[in-house]
Amino acid sequence: MAFTEKDMEEQDRVIADLREELSLLNARFDGLLRDLGLSEDDLDKLPDKDLPPELAAALTEAEAQAVRAGRERAGQADRAFKSGVQAGRGRPGAVLV
Repeated sequence: MAFTEKDMEEQDRVIADLREELSLLNARFDGLLRDLGLSEDDLDKLPDKDLPPELAAALTEAEAQAVRAGRERAGQADRAFKSGVQAGRGRPGAVLV
């Protein structure tokens, strides 16, 4: 099965969904920083050992949620792009040109 226009459209749709999800996650992260009264520059300046406990807990939870969401999306993407026929494989006994 060759890569078709429909496959390309499906891939574009998945990429658009991932962009939207990333945008939502970035907005949520910015909201968490705002709630804690921090900026991204503050995160760069703080060593890991000096993180406030609230921020450390929020970062740990956000990372765990991101990992779960990533695994879920990876499973969806795998199902979306798997075809039943191996690319480049012809019929048995047929000569490929």
